[in-house]
Parts: sequence; structure tokens; C-alpha cells
Amino acid sequence: MKCELFEHCIFFSAQSEQGQPCVVEKLKAVYCRGNPLLCARRRVAQALGKERVPVDLHPDHTHLVHDLIAAGLDTD
Repeated sequence: MKCELFEHCIFFSAQSEQGQPCVVEKLKAVYCRGNPLLCARRRVAQALGKERVPVDLHPDHTHLVHDLIAAGLDTD
């Protein structure tokens, strides 16, 4: 299963520019091509819209998802 947001994920283009190809490829393997349901970025995008996902939110920062969604819903 491949994440439907994969082609336009700002996080990975930003990380690629920072010269961390090993980290980027591991994250893509686990979250983008492995199990997108676990991705923090995807979860926030589905709840609030992809334009409201913080650029620096890592796919594995699942501990932040609840607070980001709650804060985003409070501003609506």
C-alpha cells in the first residue's frame, strides 16, 4: 500500500535537500510504502487538510498527532 499523499509530501522534499538520504529512505519504506496509516503527517492531513500539516512534522511523530488535531480544530 502506498500513501496517496506521497508524491506531494513537503517533508520529504525538505529532508532530501538537507542531505539525509538514508533517513529519508527508511521513513519512506516504513510510512509511505509500508503502512501509511501510521504516518503522523497523513493523520493530521486527513483531519485538518494537508495545508495545515506542519512542514517539520516527521512521519514518526505520532505522539504529536492528537495535540495538533485538537489545536487545529480549536481554530476552526
